[in-house]
Amino acid sequence: MSSDSATRIQGNSQCIEVGIGFGSNLGDRLANLSKAKRHLLEISDIPDKALFSPVYETEPVDCSPQTKSFYNAVGQLTLTLNPECILEHCLRIERLLGRENDHEKNSPRTIDLDILYAGDIISGESRLTIPHPKLRMRLFVLTPLATIRPGLCLPGDNITVNDHFNELSTNRPELPMVTQYW
Repeated sequence: MSSDSATRIQGNSQCIEVGIGFGSNLGDRLANLSKAKRHLLEISDIPDKALFSPVYETEPVDCSPQTKSFYNAVGQLTLTLNPECILEHCLRIERLLGRENDHEKNSPRTIDLDILYAGDIISGESRLTIPHPKLRMRLFVLTPLATIRPGLCLPGDNITVNDHFNELSTNRPELPMVTQYW
């Protein structure tokens, strides 16, 4: 990891827990998630502390008809990088795994990495909003996140991830788990 203080949070080496959403619906979806996970572990300050949910198969949301189902998962890594730098790493990994730079919104993808939360940071930047603005409304994010951080209260929120999950999942079928090991 670079010692460049410009990439560190507030110029220091404070560790924060960063939640990353993983999604893939092109090619070998499980392999795509696994490769992205390995790349993210390379930038983690404490890889042994990383948490990863099982992988779930989910129907596409806001995608064109005939879009193949997604494999989704969530990871939490300990990082000292600032959110903009984390975003750059995620975009680099997406490109490395074959995602086009000029893709249409909600188009099929080999990999999609979204920053869900970063410690207690709240940011409304146009390029990066933290916590992710749609996190609480997406069962394909809440299901895996609730398996690794059920008691997490996101910054600016007063109920837990598990509470959001329970509210959203009422009267909906459970998402099928693909695997716990990836």
